[in-house]
Amino acid sequence: MTFPPVMGYNVSGLAVEVGIDVRNIMVDDAVFARPNQDDVCAIAELTAWQALITRGHLKAGDKVLVHAGSGGVRTIAIQTAKHVGASIATTCSARHVDLAKRLGADVVIDYNTEAFYEHLSDYALVFDTLGGDTMKRSFKVLKKRGAMISINGQDT
Repeated sequence: MTFPPVMGYNVSGLAVEVGIDVRNIMVDDAVFARPNQDDVCAIAELTAWQALITRGHLKAGDKVLVHAGSGGVRTIAIQTAKHVGASIATTCSARHVDLAKRLGADVVIDYNTEAFYEHLSDYALVFDTLGGDTMKRSFKVLKKRGAMISINGQDT
């Protein structure tokens, strides 16, 4: 471990599957882990899961817009949404279009040349990490009773 240790890299939950050679943990057991601080990804994964699944209630068949899809939390969000069977749109620069598609995005919009709100509609969920005008314009793509989840922390 590298010192000083950084707090907040721990994860916990219930085991949903157990590997064939695992003997001390059973399905539905409470589990806790602290990944190696040098290789940590727990916060990004947890943030994406909470935004999409816990708070956003994303499910198979829903359409979700993940802004800035080539960033840390957002790359995990795209994969999480694909895992649950959602249809994913994302925004990114032209140089990251292939990455976004490999991660599972169905629609990729180059934010330098296209206005996402002119191309997208009837989305169940928007995952915003940018705030400001992007967040305001995102309301245009939501369907009635759709949800906006933002981790920007500055807009209200």
